[in-house]
Amino acid sequence: MPLPPSLILIADDNADSASLVRQLLEQAGYRTAMARDGEEALRQVEVLQPDLLKKMHRYGIG
Repeated sequence: MPLPPSLILIADDNADSASLVRQLLEQAGYRTAMARDGEEALRQVEVLQPDLLKKMHRYGIG
């Protein structure tokens, strides 16, 4: 049985950039979730347990 597509959490306060990244990743077959800031990203990490999350240094978390 094939594995489900990886879930990637996109954390970006720029909605246009996040939407573009989301579109590209979904076209490549990945599942995506979005967060507007670092705090929201941390909440989503706990709930969704994504397979990949971009480094959060820009958001004052790393």
